[in-house]
Amino acid sequence: VTQLHRLLAGFPPFEMDHKNGNGLDNRRSNLRPASRAENCRNSSIRKHNTWGVKGIRMYRGRWTARITAGQRHCLGTYDSPEEAQAAYAAAAKLYHGEFARVS
Repeated sequence: VTQLHRLLAGFPPFEMDHKNGNGLDNRRSNLRPASRAENCRNSSIRKHNTWGVKGIRMYRGRWTARITAGQRHCLGTYDSPEEAQAAYAAAAKLYHGEFARVS
């Protein structure tokens, strides 16, 4: 069974990625070929995320930021969630490039 976005895009049967994260938005301008890893990098915040920000968490009273790019990288500990989010955003841009999604 061919998925609609693969049929519409006209790309070879690779993994497809929706740039804006909306799986129902199947405009060609929103579709791009991507590996499984690249598709995962463009994922949104998980439903069980209680902080509302991707890549950060509270650990022992401090905010930590970490990112997975082949392996998990600890980006440091911070006093505020804004500082941790900024560290994650910079690392996501560095490691994930055009597939980076920070929220």
